[in-house]
Amino acid sequence: MPHLPALHAAIDDTIAQQNAGITIQRRHEGDMRDIWTMQPRFEKRIGRYPYRLLEVPRFRAGYDFMLLRSQTGSCNASLGQWWTDFIHADLPEREALLAKAKEEDLQSGQVPSNPNKKRRRRSKKPLKEAEKSMDLEMGDGKHE
Repeated sequence: MPHLPALHAAIDDTIAQQNAGITIQRRHEGDMRDIWTMQPRFEKRIGRYPYRLLEVPRFRAGYDFMLLRSQTGSCNASLGQWWTDFIHADLPEREALLAKAKEEDLQSGQVPSNPNKKRRRRSKKPLKEAEKSMDLEMGDGKHE
């Protein structure tokens, strides 16, 4: 099972098991889901991802949970330290941390070696005859 669907399935299973004993209020359940689904985003430390993650409303709760995970060994301890340094750093220090993280990810093979490869854009679909005639009719009506 791919990573993200597996995470959502695990969240659903955990909440279902918990609700069998003590019911969790929906507002707390939503917060828990947000915090859990945020966890894979902490591993993306390249480009604008860290800055975008800082803007998430529940970032601090997700960050605290990630620190707990790193202390218990559920995730890499250096990841928690990197995020702590990133939060407390000024702009030049953040850029240096991003460069260091990118280099580490390249060495470990987590990032493709050619990140500047451009994606192909989808070509526009040609207009159907009916759409062309409608465009012409609408155009004629506007200019009169």
